[in-house]
Amino acid sequence: MVVRCLTSLVLLVAPLLAVGAAPDPGFVSLQRWEHGGAQIQLSRVRTLTQRLSKQNLLYQLRLAALRKRDLIRTAEEMDAALLALRKGSPSLGIPSPPTGAVRAAIDSLDRAWGPLRRLAMASVFDYALSSGGAGDGGGMDPLLVRHFDELAEVVDRRAAMAQQRYLRVCERSGVPDCIGVVQATRSGMLSERLVKQAVLVFAGFDAEANTVRLRESRESMRRVLEAAEAQEPVQSAMSSQRGKIGDIVGGLWRGIRGHWERLSGDVDVVLAGQSQQLDVGETLAVQRLFLDDLTRFSVAVRRFSAVRRAGGTGRL
Repeated sequence: MVVRCLTSLVLLVAPLLAVGAAPDPGFVSLQRWEHGGAQIQLSRVRTLTQRLSKQNLLYQLRLAALRKRDLIRTAEEMDAALLALRKGSPSLGIPSPPTGAVRAAIDSLDRAWGPLRRLAMASVFDYALSSGGAGDGGGMDPLLVRHFDELAEVVDRRAAMAQQRYLRVCERSGVPDCIGVVQATRSGMLSERLVKQAVLVFAGFDAEANTVRLRESRESMRRVLEAAEAQEPVQSAMSSQRGKIGDIVGGLWRGIRGHWERLSGDVDVVLAGQSQQLDVGETLAVQRLFLDDLTRFSVAVRRFSAVRRAGGTGRL
């Protein structure tokens, strides 16, 4: 009886072990800069998703003079970002999907994007038709801020899953500090989410729950900025040994930290229960400066890294 049970257990476990050990015939090893390019692009997708949700909120509340065109422009940027992930983009250092699992995750992300894209691109007449007619109570109005935000969160989670799939490929490729790249590229997304949550509290949407989320987002942003600053390529790009260009890159980083301090101060106002004192227009202006400097800084670090790779003067 014991032998029979052991035999049955072996027959049950062996196929599972074989599946787990089977190599992926489509696996393609990644270089560090390719992993970085993919993670930066997926973080951009997450940033654009949160931006779109924030823009819809501002548009519905008639704040900050947001126009429908602003949502459409962001949706078009998202289309381009997803295309680069699906096809690859050598100029951005983004590889074609290196495994079937990565490809499936990007396809899943694209499917989740469809419903959100339709709302972002639709006219007000489309909204009325989708809700069964304005004011007739015949269905849920897809313009509702919560519904739009729920769709955005689904897209964000799918993008995060794609990041995890790329992370596994990076680790299998033997690239050092794969997780550090993922963590260090989240600043833009977190800034969009942070401001969106502050405006939700300001407008009285689920104020208690969004206050908790806002506090968590601020702490996440603090940790991400610290992690980004600690990255070796970042420290090297800002080094005074590079002379004037190093000082310029360092100045960009100081600007980013200054903008963050101002955004954090606005969050303090909201967390203190004084959200009506928030100047939404000024907060949005500071966030734009933060994102502009963040983009410039990212480009500077990537160019530095590319030159260093070409010259063989460092590892990336």
